[in-house]
Amino acid sequence: MNRRKKKRKKPKIGVVVISLILVIYLGVSIFFTNRFYFGTKINGINIGGQTIQGAIDKVEEKIGSYNLEIEGRDGLKENISGNEIGLKFKDTKEITNLKENQKAFLWPGSILSKKESNLVNYVTYDEDKLNNVIENLELFKEDKVINPKNPEFTYKDGIYEVKKEVMGNKLNKEDTIKAIKECIDNHKASLNLEESKLYIDPKYTTESPKVNETKDILNKYVKAKITYTFGDIKEVVDGSKINKWLSVNENLDPKIDYKEVNSFIEEIEKNHNTVGQGTMFKANDGRLLSVPGGNFGWKINDLSEKEQLLNDIKEGKTVAREPVYEFKGVVQGSNEVGDTYVEIDLGKQHLWYYKDGALVVDGDIVTGNESKKLSTPPGLFRLAYKEKDATLKGENYSQPVKYWMPFNEGIGLHDASWREKFGGEIYKTNGSHGCANLPPKVAETIFNNISQGTPVVCYNN
Repeated sequence: MNRRKKKRKKPKIGVVVISLILVIYLGVSIFFTNRFYFGTKINGINIGGQTIQGAIDKVEEKIGSYNLEIEGRDGLKENISGNEIGLKFKDTKEITNLKENQKAFLWPGSILSKKESNLVNYVTYDEDKLNNVIENLELFKEDKVINPKNPEFTYKDGIYEVKKEVMGNKLNKEDTIKAIKECIDNHKASLNLEESKLYIDPKYTTESPKVNETKDILNKYVKAKITYTFGDIKEVVDGSKINKWLSVNENLDPKIDYKEVNSFIEEIEKNHNTVGQGTMFKANDGRLLSVPGGNFGWKINDLSEKEQLLNDIKEGKTVAREPVYEFKGVVQGSNEVGDTYVEIDLGKQHLWYYKDGALVVDGDIVTGNESKKLSTPPGLFRLAYKEKDATLKGENYSQPVKYWMPFNEGIGLHDASWREKFGGEIYKTNGSHGCANLPPKVAETIFNNISQGTPVVCYNN
C-alpha cells in the first residue's frame, strides 16, 4: 500500500515580515529609551542618538568653541569668542526634561518631523568681560564712526544740485548690544548688522520724493530777481545773494535765514534812509546852507519790506520796484527837497512858499519865544496834514485858528489873527509857543495850495 509523503507547512511570508518589523521596532524603541531621536537639535546643535550626558557633553563642546561673527557695512567683520567672555554651559535640567518628555515608542514619528528645541538661559558668561569686549569693538570706536547725512543741496551756476546722502556706519548702540547678547544667549553663530536693521540711516535718500520737492522749492527761490529802485540807483537781489540766505533743516524743509534778510534790509536802510540826516539847501538868497535833520525824507518800513521781500522770493518773482516806505521824500539824490517847499528863515523871521519852483506867497512871521526857551527848532520837516478851524491847546492856553498845518509834532504853521505885527524881533520876547505865526492871508494862501508831505525847511543862519 503506497503512502503519500506529508508536506511541511511553510510559514507565511507576511508573518515573518511583521515579526521582523516588530523586532526592529522594539529594538529601536529600546535604543531610544536612553537616547534622543535622530535629528534632534538643541539651539542648532545636533544631539540625535545621544544619551542625556552625551547631549550635555556635545552642547558643552559646542559652547567651548563658540564664536560670534558680526558682519557690518564696508566689509566690517568682528568676532566675539566664548573664551574671552567666560562662556559656560548652564545646566537648567532642560536637556533632561527634554529627554524625559520623549516617548521612546513613538520614534517612527520622528522620522517625518525633526525635533528642534531652543533652550533659554542655558549659557552663562561674565557680564563685565562681555561689556569690555563690546566697548572695544571697532564698530563702536568714535574715530571709526561715520555719521549718516541726508542728501545735501549745493548752489552752482544759478541752480541747486543734490549731493548724495551719506549712509555712514553709526549703529544704534543700545539695540546692537541687545542683539549681540541675544545671539550669545541663543548660540547663534553670526549677526548681520545690516539685515538686523541696527544702523542709523539718514532720514532721506536721493530716492525720497521729498528731495526733489525741496530742490524744486530752492530753485524757485533763487530764480527770483528783485530790482530795487532808489531814483537813479538800483540794487539787485537775485540767486547769487538769495542762496546765501537759504538752508535746509533735518526734515528737508527749506529755510530762509531771517537774520540775513534783516541784515540786508538794515544795509539798504543805512544807504538810502534819509529821515533825520538833514540836507544841503539852497536858500532864496542863493546861499548853500546845511539844514539839520528832522522828520522829512525817505524811510523804509523794515517790517513791511521784509514781508514783501520774502513773498517775492517765495514766489520766484522777477520784479523792479521801490522798497516799502514808511515815509517818502520828494526827490532821491542831492536835491532832496525838490521844487515845492516851505522855506522859513528863523533869523529873518520870514517865510516863502514855492510850488513847482514858482513863488506862491511869502511874508513875515513870528516864531517861538526865545525868552521862554520856546524857540522854533531848525530842521528839515514834512507837513503832517492840514486842518481847517482847529483849536490849539497847550499848558494854560487854548487858541482857535482857521488854518492849521503841523510839521514837527505839535509845531506847525497857522494864522495868527490876534497879532497886528509880524517879523522883526517880536519872537525874542513875545513869540509863540513854538509854531510859526502867519498873517491870515499868507496862511490862507498856503493852506489852499499845499499838500501833505510837503517839505518845510527851517534854518537859522
